[in-house]
Amino acid sequence: ARSGGTRPSPRRPMLPEAWPWHRPSATVVYCMVLLLTGLSVNILGPVGPALMHQLSSSTTSVGAIFSAEGLGNFIGSAVAGSVLQRHSAHRVISCACAVIFVGVGAVPSCSALSHVMLLYLLVGAAAGIVNAAANTMVCWVWRGSSGRLGAVLNLVNACFPLGGSTAPLLVLLSEHRLGNPLVAFLGIAVFSALPCAGAAVLETPSAPPAPELPSPPTRGGSFSSAALGGSTACGIDLGSRQRYVQATVLAP
Repeated sequence: ARSGGTRPSPRRPMLPEAWPWHRPSATVVYCMVLLLTGLSVNILGPVGPALMHQLSSSTTSVGAIFSAEGLGNFIGSAVAGSVLQRHSAHRVISCACAVIFVGVGAVPSCSALSHVMLLYLLVGAAAGIVNAAANTMVCWVWRGSSGRLGAVLNLVNACFPLGGSTAPLLVLLSEHRLGNPLVAFLGIAVFSALPCAGAAVLETPSAPPAPELPSPPTRGGSFSSAALGGSTACGIDLGSRQRYVQATVLAP
């Protein structure tokens, strides 16, 4: 029997970071994440007339849904750093994709504009968090491969506009084949299960080691940005590189 004071160790993912295919598999997951967010946001335009007809609202009211999504995306991006600092990034990606699954999948059953706005507020927040997590994890999983990191990062972020270009085709296919363009929301919801499951089975990449920073000056020394690794131009103090690194590289 387990003693009362011992806590069970957390269950490790099925595919650890040492797995030879972990890096390309994780990259595919991050590509699907950006593709998912591109689909979720950009489907609102082509499906707008059918959606507003179902909600008995004017076609211009779709702008309110875009505004709700934009507000949610802003909130999600603002809190993404704190969330990633406290929780495993792949767990965050799985949870955010689950929120998108519920939010996008519930849109065809809505009967009021306010319901869709609330759902897309949640979808936007999840998209803001998951986009930040995917971009951060790309840098972590491809660290040490500076020659490939830029290309992989561009590839992952290119999947967002790819999702935006695919959304109208998905709506057109749903309308012609199934007779209801709103079925496209259900297709996107089903697709969200792929990055959700992929992030759940892959171990989160380990964080890169913190860079070595110069020690602060002694009490008797001059406290200038040059002493902390800063620089000046034309006599103007450009600030401390140590503070810049702490605010950007070391921040989640």
